[in-house]
Amino acid sequence: MTQTKEKPQFAELTDEQLTFIERVQIGRMFVTNEQAEEIAKVLGLEGMTREELTAVRNSVVKHLSTLASVVRDIGSMKSYDHYHNAMSGIVTVIDSHIYVDCYFRA
Repeated sequence: MTQTKEKPQFAELTDEQLTFIERVQIGRMFVTNEQAEEIAKVLGLEGMTREELTAVRNSVVKHLSTLASVVRDIGSMKSYDHYHNAMSGIVTVIDSHIYVDCYFRA
C-alpha cells in the first residue's frame, strides 16, 4: 500500500499578524496565559479547524524560521534567539488548539 503525502498548506497572514509574530516578546521555556490569549486573538485561532490551524502553524514557522536564518547568518544571535523563542511560543499555543481543543471538539 502506497501512502501519499499531501503538500503542506499555508495560511495567508495579514501584515498586522506578521508584525505581531515578529515583535512578540516571549521568554525562553514558557508562554504566559496573557501571551497565549493575545496570540490566539491576533491569529484568530478560535473556531478554526485542525487543517486551518495547521496552515497557520506552517506559515508562522516558515516566516519566523526564514527571519531567524537571516539574522543568524549575519551573526545577530540575540535576534536569532528572539525569533526562535517567538516561533516556539506561538507554535505551542497553536498546537494546544490543534491537539487539545480539536481533540475534545471531535
